[in-house]
Amino acid sequence: MAEYLTKDLEDLLIEDLVLGIPSYPATEPMLHTAIYNTSAPMKRLAYSYGFSVGKEISVISGGKGILHLLNVLDNSGIGRKLYMPAGDVAIIKSSTKTGHRLQTGAMMHNYEAGLISGYLSAYTSKTINTIETHCRYSGAEFCQFVSNDQDQEQPDGAQAAVPPMGKMVEMVRDSSGAPQGKAKSYFLLSILPVLGKQLISESAGLMLALGERLAVSEPRLQRTEALARLASFFDISHQVREKEGAITVTLKYLPYNSTSGFVELSTKAFIGFLSKSFKSSVRLSKAARDNVYTVRMSTKSGV
Repeated sequence: MAEYLTKDLEDLLIEDLVLGIPSYPATEPMLHTAIYNTSAPMKRLAYSYGFSVGKEISVISGGKGILHLLNVLDNSGIGRKLYMPAGDVAIIKSSTKTGHRLQTGAMMHNYEAGLISGYLSAYTSKTINTIETHCRYSGAEFCQFVSNDQDQEQPDGAQAAVPPMGKMVEMVRDSSGAPQGKAKSYFLLSILPVLGKQLISESAGLMLALGERLAVSEPRLQRTEALARLASFFDISHQVREKEGAITVTLKYLPYNSTSGFVELSTKAFIGFLSKSFKSSVRLSKAARDNVYTVRMSTKSGV
């Protein structure tokens, strides 16, 4: 794993997903799906990181078959999974027969494909490759992953169609709520690489652009509603107070996502939205009490 990751946190999250009973209903967390589809390098990172997580899952499960992998995928919030071995090919298919309202035209679950590959590679002592062949974000009624020990085209090839920024904005507007149950652990585990020292600046810059785009792309969306969608997207509780043309937004993080990297990543989206929407600089203060962050942002009056 990368040097900036704390192994204890990663193991804790994986154990929660592997050993915990799947929680239903689980809401798919969209943040990692969005951020890992912003460029071909991000898609490659998603697959390689997912691969390393999949190997760890196999280690923690003690080689006890496919059940623990399916538990993790069940807990991911993207639907219950069916495992269908067919000769030298393994097919994992979501049993949730609902297409996603947001259509990007791309296979979006590169992290999950890598996770499946890593687990099956460790379990079979072979190098297993996995691609997503059907995706609810591309119009299919289900997501399907095909795994075998043959070379398959990975996300740096034809699969690397990158949805435009506008599609990420739609993901915020379409956010169906915060991750539920074990999906909370999956939510944080899946984005650990982009919270580290090597990538946080790039990731935060992306979130700043996302907030700015949200402010201008949907003028009919009320400011308070847009802020509520952002808070839901990041799973943060928030309060909004407007007075004399200025606005103050208070964000309260949860124990599971109250890390400095996640705070930096998420606040950039709010700063981008507020600065563009109010045409104002944004003042920010933050404090941590009992290891839980509270962030307050405010714009100037007169807008």
